[in-house]
Amino acid sequence: MLRICDVCGVVDELGRNVISCTPAEAPPVNQQMLSAVLDNPDLDGATKAAIVADLSDNTLMLRHLPEAECIPFSEEG
Repeated sequence: MLRICDVCGVVDELGRNVISCTPAEAPPVNQQMLSAVLDNPDLDGATKAAIVADLSDNTLMLRHLPEAECIPFSEEG
């Protein structure tokens, strides 16, 4: 299953830490990351919808295992 990493913005099938949080603890949706997903021609509609749902879910955070290897997302790539 393709999932996004909330730290680096990479969409892949690698394992994720799934971190539970309250809506108050969740970071705001990264609009540049959201746009990058929606503009990605390699993702089908169902995959985009699932990733947008993950990005919009303010009760969990998804991060690569181990997250120390992630380079934080930037709109420059």
